[in-house]
Amino acid sequence: MNSTNRTLFGVGDNTESSLDLNQYLVKHPAATFFTRAAGQSMCDAGILNDDLLVVDRSLTPKDNAIVIAILNGELVVKRLKFINGQAFLYPANKNYQPIPIANVEALQLWGVVTYAIHDLRTS
Repeated sequence: MNSTNRTLFGVGDNTESSLDLNQYLVKHPAATFFTRAAGQSMCDAGILNDDLLVVDRSLTPKDNAIVIAILNGELVVKRLKFINGQAFLYPANKNYQPIPIANVEALQLWGVVTYAIHDLRTS
């Protein structure tokens, strides 16, 4: 790796400095939590089974955001989409179907997924 690439990652030539991932990945510490992804429904969005997800509860979920939601008492990771005034939870895998949310007020969103971290040795 040349020095230009090292500088891009903020390490530079100082091999003794440490990289604090909280500084890069957590913008709102009091509202941020980590969870593990389970399943393959979001694989086409780059979220794989057992990935570590960084979730920010302080962010307002917007159209097309990847969110953690409570669905039938279970936490799920899906893309939130609004189509003609109706909310849907969309998977990022063609083998899964979108989930229409009939009552938007009943939808419980826990937070917005801001980062997914996965082990490249096992993917």
